[in-house]
Amino acid sequence: TASCKDDTGVSNPPLSCAMVTVDLAKEGRNSTFATTRSTNEETGNSRVWGVDWGEETKSYKSGDRRLLLRTLPLSRSSKESRKRADCHLWPKGTFVQLKIGDEIREHVVKITQRQQQHHEPKKWSGQSEALDLTPYVQNTDLPFDVKLCCREAVRRQEVQPYGIGAKVTKFFDDGSGEMRPFSGTVVNYDSKYKLYRIVYEDEDEEELTREEVSGILVTKSDHGSEDPPTVGSYAVMVAICEYADPDRLFDELTGKRVANFVIPAQ
Repeated sequence: TASCKDDTGVSNPPLSCAMVTVDLAKEGRNSTFATTRSTNEETGNSRVWGVDWGEETKSYKSGDRRLLLRTLPLSRSSKESRKRADCHLWPKGTFVQLKIGDEIREHVVKITQRQQQHHEPKKWSGQSEALDLTPYVQNTDLPFDVKLCCREAVRRQEVQPYGIGAKVTKFFDDGSGEMRPFSGTVVNYDSKYKLYRIVYEDEDEEELTREEVSGILVTKSDHGSEDPPTVGSYAVMVAICEYADPDRLFDELTGKRVANFVIPAQ
């Protein structure tokens, strides 16, 4: 998601927006899991990836595959990480539309929250039901756009300065006309002018900007070398997911049943 600039004159406009284009036909050509096309005998719809495209369902059973949309927060506090999983959480006041192929009419996709939410922004914190796009996609040969807008503003976090003692290496003339690396150390940071004072092994020193220090830093993990993600920013994810009922999932995780999935190592 990114910040929105309001040029419409609409009162109370969205503060953040995003659009994702999904081309299932292209993805299918590049996927070994979509090479076999089958057809639902009752509806006649294609079952690429084993999905019953264009069909609604009120409940899932093990083995069902659906096209799900979700957002993943790119910045989470330690309290949020301990409290709950990051799936099926939406920015405040999210509105979702779906545009399929050349259709003029766009579909408004409803987000269903698991519990009734308050209108108070500070209490907008609950998880939602999985957002299933499968009923809207009947022809997988047509690309579609997912459009999102929300009231949660995206803002950039303040970049933390490199710490005193961070190590750098820079090439200089060694006095003989040859260029060689000289190691140095950050000894001071001027917060007013945002300049770092570097002292090198030959006791020469210079003042550099953050960008210049970043280019000669020994390790990129030194003291905030990377810009932090923006606050309120979410990654948009569209994926085909297979449902497993809790009992089956428990049996597979505990080894009572042979699992047909792999859990990545942490």
